Amino acid sequence: MSDAYSTIYRAMDEAEANIVKDVLRANGIPAVVRRNESSMLDGAMVPGQGYWGDVLVPQAEAGHATEVLQSYNKNGETL
Repeated sequence: MSDAYSTIYRAMDEAEANIVKDVLRANGIPAVVRRNESSMLDGAMVPGQGYWGDVLVPQAEAGHATEVLQSYNKNGETL
């Protein structure tokens, strides 16, 4: 089994990243959040990045994770 992870979602803020992570975990998909920040900015987005952070899943789960998030959006839920 590989330990490699893939970015499945780019979140604009911490709350959005945690919602996505929780949706994936509720569907049995391991997910982690990786923040894109500078310690000098105290949690703010890194200038030029345009997003707060990434939600990552194991590469083997990337397809399933994409389906889960698409289904979540189709059911009227927003991320």
